Amino acid sequence: MLEPKYIPQKEKFNSMVVEMGTGCFYTDFPIDVETGKIAFLMDGTQFNVHIFQ
Repeated sequence: MLEPKYIPQKEKFNSMVVEMGTGCFYTDFPIDVETGKIAFLMDGTQFNVHIFQ
């Protein structure tokens, strides 16, 4: 679950981890929880990340 920091409206995006590296991980396309559509995010956007198994 990705939640953007520093944005007044609360948005949440589901995404899956597809690859893990040293000190980083890569995710699949983020899906907006409310609309179910792919979200296009700006470079440099910071997120709170919640990982569920």
